[in-house]
Amino acid sequence: MKSFRFFFLVTSVILLSACSSNKFEQVPMTLDVKGEKKLDAGIAYLLGVDDGVYAAHDFKGYDQLLVLSSALELLESRDFDDFSIFIKDEKNDEVISIFGDNKNKFVFNFIKKNEEYTFITEKDGRTSAYYTEWHFFDNTMINFSRGSPVRIYKLPSFELKKEIPALLRGFRVHHALSESKEFLHILQQDGNNHKVIDLDDGVILSDGYVAMTDRSEKVVGAMKFHDDIVIFMRGNKLVQVDERGNFIKALPLHVSVESFGQVGDCLSIGTVDGHIGFITKDLSTIYVTQQVHNGWVSHVTTDLEGVGYSAGVDRKVVSWPVPDMCLSN
Repeated sequence: MKSFRFFFLVTSVILLSACSSNKFEQVPMTLDVKGEKKLDAGIAYLLGVDDGVYAAHDFKGYDQLLVLSSALELLESRDFDDFSIFIKDEKNDEVISIFGDNKNKFVFNFIKKNEEYTFITEKDGRTSAYYTEWHFFDNTMINFSRGSPVRIYKLPSFELKKEIPALLRGFRVHHALSESKEFLHILQQDGNNHKVIDLDDGVILSDGYVAMTDRSEKVVGAMKFHDDIVIFMRGNKLVQVDERGNFIKALPLHVSVESFGQVGDCLSIGTVDGHIGFITKDLSTIYVTQQVHNGWVSHVTTDLEGVGYSAGVDRKVVSWPVPDMCLSN
């Protein structure tokens, strides 16, 4: 009987510890807004750089990139082909514009290095930058689109190194590359299918619902967060998995997610009603700011000097210091 009571006590302590480790606290905070700049049109992309931010206009089809200082002064504007997209590489230190001519050509501009490459491909019928997914790292490019395999190329030669059939079945996707660059996560947009691809072995490790969810729950976004992957589900739920897709935890967010990114060590969330949330690295606490934008927050980013930036449907870019709890020790 004593041994049973001891076993019950130990089991209770373990269960209580597990529950407490998944507690998620919401704390209000006031963000110290330093500046704001209203643009002439909506903001399609907002990308933090060394000591400032790049903002792409949604004016004539994402064709103009504005270079802003940390004080939001306009330093330069650059024109690109209509409907160019703008992304950052996986090291977070290069901004790349991509234009597809819808025939057989992509043009890449590595903006900070001031290098341009042209990629001619016969493998896909529609070379649209917007409808193709991209990752760049260590002289490597990964791309895929609806109905195509995942392809890995060596840069700048564009030599095809590997082709992995992913069976995407033509739907739009969200995707995230692991910190190790060994695993690619592809998730059905507004559906519930999560593929984890081992890029070294060229195999699909898993293919099914997001861990600890069911068919009724829909994916609205995903991103790498430190060594793990976080997946945003409709209904304001966050699921954390490791790089192989193994479940770690699920959290109710209590805020309506419009956008997300990483600010310092924190997971940042732009809400539909103009607030910004900062979730600590251990996913234990979310700090929610005052209303920073009039309407939804479309982008949240940071430069390398500790200045954060957000943009919203109000066409404003707002700057603020990265909160202390998000700064690396």
